[in-house]
Amino acid sequence: MTRCPITCSNFHSGPPECLSICQIGCECQPGFIKVTKNPWGPCVKQYECQLYTLNIKQQQQQQQQQQQKRNRIPLYNQQQNKRKMNRLQQQPNRTQVNM
Repeated sequence: MTRCPITCSNFHSGPPECLSICQIGCECQPGFIKVTKNPWGPCVKQYECQLYTLNIKQQQQQQQQQQQKRNRIPLYNQQQNKRKMNRLQQQPNRTQVNM
C-alpha cells in the first residue's frame, strides 16, 4: 500500500503525486477505491463514494456543532446569576436567634 492511495476525495484528479513509500495497511481490490487515506479504512465502488463522503461530512459537521456547544457560555445563566445576586443584596440582613 502506498502513502498516497486513490481515495473518494481525489479520484477525479487522478493518482496523487507522491513518493512510493510502502505503508502497512489494506489495499483495495481492482474496481474499488479507499474512502479515506486511513490504511485500514473501507474500500468502495467509485459510485458509492458520494454516499460515504456525504456521511463523513455530516459526521464532521455534527462534531463541530457539539464542540461549539461545549465552548459556549449560556447567557441565561449569567442573567439568572445577576438576578440572584440582586435579590440577595436587596434582602435585609436577618440574624437567627436560637433559644
